[in-house]
Amino acid sequence: MPVKARPFLTIRAEPISEDPTGDVQKTIFKLGSGVRDAVVRLQLVGPRAKVEAVNEKEVRAQLREAYYLLPFQREYTDKQRPVSLGEDLQGRTPLDILDLYFERRSVKPERRQQLLACARELMADEPAVGSRQ
Repeated sequence: MPVKARPFLTIRAEPISEDPTGDVQKTIFKLGSGVRDAVVRLQLVGPRAKVEAVNEKEVRAQLREAYYLLPFQREYTDKQRPVSLGEDLQGRTPLDILDLYFERRSVKPERRQQLLACARELMADEPAVGSRQ
């Protein structure tokens, strides 16, 4: 007895340009009406900064005609993040460590500089740890 099953569609998108959301939307657009009433799995493959910069709301809006949308799968192609930062932190100042944190969180360079400037200001106002006033 034939069963009418919904189509299952896997979309593999590679956001690598300056507009990662646009890259994903173009990949989906090429499928045309193929997503309508389908169970859709979206795989995002690329550098961590680009994959994380994809605007999920915009992508989900484009896939609204799908019957069901599975959680997005992310695969990062750049080097893996170290599990332990112990060696990376040896001999670094608190500002260096903060800068490294922002870098690994993919904070934009302009924003990173603003945040570091605020941190410098706060650190200059505070007495050193262990000193008495």
